[in-house]
Amino acid sequence: KCNLPQPVDIGNGKPTVPIVNERTLPKFLESARMETSVNRNGAKLKVFSGTANPALSQEIAWYMGLELGKINIKRFADGEIYVQLQESVRGCDVYLVQSTCPPANENLMELLIMVDACRRASAKNITVVIPYFGYARADRKASSSTQGRESIAAKLVANLITEAGANRVLACDLHSGQSMGYFDIPVDHVHCQSVILDYLASKTISSDDMVVVSPDVGGVARARSFAKKLSDAPLAIVDKRRHGHNVAEDDVVQGYSRIFGSYYRDNQLGKCCAFFPYLVDIFVYHKSSPVQWVCSGLRLNRSRAFLQTGSWSGSDSHAVMNLIGDVKGKVAVMVDDMIDTAGTIAKGAALLHQEGAREVYACCSHAVFSPPAIDRLSGGLFQEVIITNTLPVAEKNYFPQLTVLSVANLLGETIWRVHDDCSNFQIQVSGSGSVHLYNNANCYHCGQTR
Repeated sequence: KCNLPQPVDIGNGKPTVPIVNERTLPKFLESARMETSVNRNGAKLKVFSGTANPALSQEIAWYMGLELGKINIKRFADGEIYVQLQESVRGCDVYLVQSTCPPANENLMELLIMVDACRRASAKNITVVIPYFGYARADRKASSSTQGRESIAAKLVANLITEAGANRVLACDLHSGQSMGYFDIPVDHVHCQSVILDYLASKTISSDDMVVVSPDVGGVARARSFAKKLSDAPLAIVDKRRHGHNVAEDDVVQGYSRIFGSYYRDNQLGKCCAFFPYLVDIFVYHKSSPVQWVCSGLRLNRSRAFLQTGSWSGSDSHAVMNLIGDVKGKVAVMVDDMIDTAGTIAKGAALLHQEGAREVYACCSHAVFSPPAIDRLSGGLFQEVIITNTLPVAEKNYFPQLTVLSVANLLGETIWRVHDDCSNFQIQVSGSGSVHLYNNANCYHCGQTR
């Protein structure tokens, strides 16, 4: 049996931190790798943590058999960030672990200042480890729904990190693969789906009863890859239409109705129709009385009370959502890279139940959980919501269906292999939850066949 550390003990939505002693460290850390990580003058590899996700950074350091580097990060009264390294990094390979999670701009600026501090302290190589790259969704100019004139913030952030002095980036599950091309330095893209696959394999769900579902058309490639690794499970796709950022189809009527309401009260119907000429009929229901707004002319019906009170529910609006594939009587596993407001995945889960799915699981790498995500996820649509700890989950956001898996072993092993100039292409997660690297189907450390 491979002598690697055991996985993080995770309760039902409440991850616990393991206590690592000398007997739980893998043998290779006590010998060859520990020798290569230390020279006569001190450690050659140092790991520092930002303030975004210190718990994950500590787990990574424990897996690697190292202590986190000493660093002082504080904020002045006016909000400026101060960073001071409290140990020498001259000639060292430095790894800075920092997610750009909310507050994204604060954490991003902190990362840039950390990189600058290491560069000015004569670090040999600086690798930024970004478990969650927050601006990855701004990777292109969006479709005609936003009418252009947008920044491509992912490229801007990549330039900032490069110019600050980073030599390499290690990121987890970028929103789209092309974001790697925005960096002018090497990027190691780590996929966290192997951690989730390992967990699902332990649940003894028959592959004949399982179907992998993509919550939108854009995630089909991700879901197909996930399904192939899950005993080549069948694939289904939820086809939904999005009209804006963090807005799914049946949220659109609510948003536009407020706009129409303001224009109605201001007697600006002409401008209203000029702004939205492509909208013809929108139906909104107030209790049992339907109200129809017709935007093809210069008038709306006289339902001022409905427009002003807004006492109707967007969930009753007519949304266009279609399911491609068969989920009847099956366990549906919805796969996405992140859950933000959970509007897309919750509406997709409701459609799956409507189509006869027996159970619905939600799986994602990045749990952003912007309001009202928790209300949507804990409302009974999901049997289980499986996430990783690339972002910290506040204790107030725990709910019974939540399961948090740790990617610390995966990131720790990747850091070791980058430091040792080894390939990390075949990093997998074994059935025990410990990281195994397969070369000709054998474990990299002990030769054990999977």
